[in-house]
Amino acid sequence: MKINPPIPSSVRELAAVLSQPKPMRRGSVSERTMKCGKASCPCQQDPTARHGPLFQLDPADGRQDPVPVSQSGTSRAGAGAN
Repeated sequence: MKINPPIPSSVRELAAVLSQPKPMRRGSVSERTMKCGKASCPCQQDPTARHGPLFQLDPADGRQDPVPVSQSGTSRAGAGAN
């Protein structure tokens, strides 16, 4: 008879969290940077100096406008809703 090793407490805690799914929003999370309107700002010439990153949810439900992550309740790690 095979004896299974004990399950670490961190694995049990993670399993408990993952067993309680939260509502999800379908779509893709994208990351972008932007140039501001100041002519003297380095972001106008240097792509590495652009402002951001800004994260947005591009909905898969047919809506045209992307939703900023802070408004949709999503994070970079996943697209879970509030």
